[in-house]
Amino acid sequence: MRIAVVCAFGSVMFAALAAYARPPASSADAAAACASGSAAACRELGDRAHDRKDERAANDRYEQGCKLDDGESCARLGFAFLNGAGRPKDQVKAAALFEQACGKLDEWCGILGELYANAHGVERDATRALQLLRRGCIAGVPIVVHVHNHDDQSVAHAAIDSRAGQTQILNVLRASRKRYRE
Repeated sequence: MRIAVVCAFGSVMFAALAAYARPPASSADAAAACASGSAAACRELGDRAHDRKDERAANDRYEQGCKLDDGESCARLGFAFLNGAGRPKDQVKAAALFEQACGKLDEWCGILGELYANAHGVERDATRALQLLRRGCIAGVPIVVHVHNHDDQSVAHAAIDSRAGQTQILNVLRASRKRYRE
């Protein structure tokens, strides 16, 4: 039996993040602020480079922001390593970056949970995966959990929506964990 998790993240989530209102600062002002240690300015420059389809420059700025302890920058760089966008694909680095992002912002824990569920860059750990998925879900990120039993080809689908109450979310996760252990 294995657990596979599909989250409502990826390019849809990244596109939503890129659409957030940006500060009106010029690129020169943002570059100066980034050089002075502003993680938000580094992330802003990364987002602008991403919008221009310059993934290498975007990732360089996200790396600066991540080094300045910005969880959003770490997550964006994690996607780059996960998808091979401007960086070679590296699931181990992606997992480490999502670990940093999750430590700062619970919203990113769902992606890390997906990595644990599918053994992408980390050792498979269903218990840890469910803990992380719960954190991401409670933080407001809708996710879908699929528990596959390959012995009898049955598939249990448990949709977890951020609008659901915490009790309902926990019940779905507990049922998924119980089914996974069977």
